[in-house]
Amino acid sequence: TEELVMTLERNLEQAGLAWALVDSWEFNALAIEETQRQLLSLCFMIFHLGLGYTNEMQGKLAGFVEVAATGYSNPGKVPYHNWYHAVDVTHCVFRLLNLCATERFLSNVERFSLII
Repeated sequence: TEELVMTLERNLEQAGLAWALVDSWEFNALAIEETQRQLLSLCFMIFHLGLGYTNEMQGKLAGFVEVAATGYSNPGKVPYHNWYHAVDVTHCVFRLLNLCATERFLSNVERFSLII
């Protein structure tokens, strides 16, 4: 768990985002830069993988996030169903999973699946 916490802290620090903001409804996916959106999406996945996460996974997960981000249409072309919206919805799912204490009744894999 220490490795997990350190990884999350390092990624959030690299993104310039505070946990208090990420873990609140005040977070706004439109108000951050693209690099921050990708790092934050990575953090959501790592968090819900929990003890199943290893540092070797980071590159694969980051690659997945990058491909997902580029797979969405430009927000100028598609004003709603775009990468910003995907990050916003992922944040909402992240918050709901935490607020509902889903670690009590869902496995890490189930929570991870809901995030992606």
